[in-house]
Amino acid sequence: MRARIRAARTRPAGAARHGRRTRLRSRWWPVIAAKLAGERGAVGVVVLAVGLLVLAISIGAIGMLAAFPARQAAQAAADAGALAAADVASGYLDGEPCAEAGRVVEANGASLEECATDGREAVVRVRVESGPFVFSESSRAGPPPEREDVRRSRQHLEAFRFSQPVHRPARPYNGRRRVATAPTSLRPAGIAVRKHADPSKERLCQAATHWSSSSRRPK
Repeated sequence: MRARIRAARTRPAGAARHGRRTRLRSRWWPVIAAKLAGERGAVGVVVLAVGLLVLAISIGAIGMLAAFPARQAAQAAADAGALAAADVASGYLDGEPCAEAGRVVEANGASLEECATDGREAVVRVRVESGPFVFSESSRAGPPPEREDVRRSRQHLEAFRFSQPVHRPARPYNGRRRVATAPTSLRPAGIAVRKHADPSKERLCQAATHWSSSSRRPK
C-alpha cells in the first residue's frame, strides 16, 4: 500500500489524464475510421463542389474588376459628347450638335446611341462593350442657370442698348478761348493773332473743335 502511495506521489502531473486520453483515442479511432471509409466518395464530391464554387466566384470578381473601367469610360464619353453638343447648340462652335457629339464619343472609344437637343441643352446616350458586359450611359449638358440679379442686369443692359439714343445738350461758350503757341511761319492765313510786347511770345487764338454752331463765336 505504501509502495502504491509513493509511486502515485512520484508520478508526473497529468500522466493519468494522458493515459485516459490515449485509451479514449484508441477506443474511438477505429469507429471514426470506418465511418470515413464508408463516406469517402461523398466527401470527394463535396470538396469538388466547393472548389468549383470558389473558382466561379473568382472568375466573376475578376470580370467585374475588369468591367469597372469600361463603365467609367462610358460615362466619360457621354459627358464629353453632351458638352460638345451643348457648345454647338449654344453657338460657341460651328456645325451640327449631334454630329459633333458623335465625333467626340467615337474619339473616346464609345458608340453613340441617342442624341437630342432642346434649345441650348443636349442629351446624349452612349454604349461601350467590354467582353460579355455592355454598358449604356447618358448625360445632359447645357448652359448654367443665371441668377436673378444677373438676369435683371442683363435685361437692363439689353433695354439700354436698344433704347433711343440720349441727346446731350451742347456745351455753352463760357467766354474762354483755347490758346496755342505757334511760330510765325506755321500760322494759317485768316486767323487773328494777338500782339505782345515780345514777338517771340505771340499767341494764336483759335476756337475749340467741340463747340457747337449755336455757341457765341469768340472775338
